[in-house]
Amino acid sequence: MHEYPIVYAAKSQDPEIVKKSSSGGMFTVLSDWFIERGYPVACSVFNYETNRPEFRMLSEAGQRDQARGSKYTQSTMQTIFREAETYLKQSEENRLLFVGTGCQAAAFMAYMEQKHLREQVTAVDLICHGVPSPRLLQDYLKHLTGGRIDRIEYKDKRKGWEHPTALIEKDGKEILLNRKFFYHAAAIRPSCNQCPYTSVNRRTDLTIGDFWGIAEKIPELYDPDGVSLVLIH
Repeated sequence: MHEYPIVYAAKSQDPEIVKKSSSGGMFTVLSDWFIERGYPVACSVFNYETNRPEFRMLSEAGQRDQARGSKYTQSTMQTIFREAETYLKQSEENRLLFVGTGCQAAAFMAYMEQKHLREQVTAVDLICHGVPSPRLLQDYLKHLTGGRIDRIEYKDKRKGWEHPTALIEKDGKEILLNRKFFYHAAAIRPSCNQCPYTSVNRRTDLTIGDFWGIAEKIPELYDPDGVSLVLIH
């Protein structure tokens, strides 16, 4: 273990992946490695029936693409612990990529360690500034549209990576979301203000997020469509 993690700036070599991702597309790059080898990815996907993100085991690139992008509200982990355990116990050769917030990754890893399956998991956590209750989003969407939506984007890049647009789409019509709820920490859970999983050194294998300030630090690597920060633990 290093005193500090190794730090990289990174992005996908495919500009379309970068544009469709929250930052530089590292979630897609990492998950591609697993999916191409027949291994699943445990991550959060937005459920448009409940208007809430939830964890699922994804094994196809098309499914994974639906999981791209920031969620900005608490995800439910459903039965992902048991599903992952069942899959990993089928063969010692099976591998799994887990991607979630620091607290979710810590819980998942603790469970995997208890089941003696930790070595089969690559755990990636996200740089997270806290999450509001999913009830807030559900009530907000009900106020705006009656509840049903077709798409939600918290970090649409039509104005660039550094000026994201939050919006929803219903019946082909876009409606802008109030950024303050999600970007200004106006409704973050009190427990997130005392989060023990936000230190530089973490128990996961990798940490990914936005590489803010890269234009000043490493201008030759700056991309107006986004660059990822990757911490190697």
